[in-house]
Amino acid sequence: MAFLMDIVELVDAFCTELALDDLARLALCSRNLNHISTRHLYGNIPALSPSSILALLHLLHRKPDHATLVRSFVLDVDPSHTNAFYRLVRHVLVSMSNLQSLTVNSVNERPPTSWPGLITQELNFPFQLHHFDTNFKLNHQLALFLRTQPHIVELRIALNKWPEGENQFMEDFWPPARRKLFVLTDQEYNLSILKSLLDITHWEQLSFGICGNDPRPHVLSLPTPSESLRHIQVEKLNGWDIESLRDFLDHLSHRTPNLEWLILMNLSGGKESFGRESLELVGRYLHPFKRLFHFSCLNTVANEADLGSEEIRSILKQWSDACPTLRSVCVRMLPLWKKGGNNQPWLSSKPS
Repeated sequence: MAFLMDIVELVDAFCTELALDDLARLALCSRNLNHISTRHLYGNIPALSPSSILALLHLLHRKPDHATLVRSFVLDVDPSHTNAFYRLVRHVLVSMSNLQSLTVNSVNERPPTSWPGLITQELNFPFQLHHFDTNFKLNHQLALFLRTQPHIVELRIALNKWPEGENQFMEDFWPPARRKLFVLTDQEYNLSILKSLLDITHWEQLSFGICGNDPRPHVLSLPTPSESLRHIQVEKLNGWDIESLRDFLDHLSHRTPNLEWLILMNLSGGKESFGRESLELVGRYLHPFKRLFHFSCLNTVANEADLGSEEIRSILKQWSDACPTLRSVCVRMLPLWKKGGNNQPWLSSKPS
């Protein structure tokens, strides 16, 4: 019996490495292999072509027991989909009692329209999601659906305004279980909304972009200290100069005492891009952080032609020395000059 269990575990591990087509072929080999491979075949459904996803939805509708095997489901939506397609999706979702991760994206080249309410017209879904990802804009129907999913830990969403007339939206929409928020960065933000997000104290991980006409660091001010926030990624910091970066890091070091990861992207330096002297100053601003393990400045615009690999490594060493808790630091430069090959990140690491 122990030998048979070892064989089953071996086949089960083998199935994790197979493509969907191979899993389908394996399922036809024998009843025992069908039982194992079917679990993997329907466990994680990736983005599929329109014809493939339609065939799969019809199959899951006919065989709801297969739908119960789905743990992760990715659905691409385009303008050609009809109301009948959305109803089919909804009927299948009702059967996915063990679904934990749901991704619904618009593949339209134009900016995503509001969430198609027909997908979540049914509000008594049997599953409790832990991860939800969409590039559709938030509307009333999507807000109602997310209220039925209080156990979502990681939420990725295009958020540029609250639904109209939602007086209790903040309290209902951000339950304590929701600890990781990734806001898509191609939206024009209402700054009051961003400040409302930062006022929530139970976040562990925040990722968002700064768009619009106000590049000053005060838009990222945390109204109250956050003991739980450990990971921050901020994108599209266009227009920030070294003074803006200094003020932001100073504020952050006082407001997030347990911050471990900090990633800053698209630092353009305002009218003047970052030079060597400016980058050397960053280490001084990292010194107050007491638990920072990883710090990255990605897609930073530099303006000095002699700021090559060795110079960058020297700067990174200064950052590491200034903040003793750092285990790794990274910077990726986007120089204003053309220089040989591709611009790759220069890394400097310290053993943990």
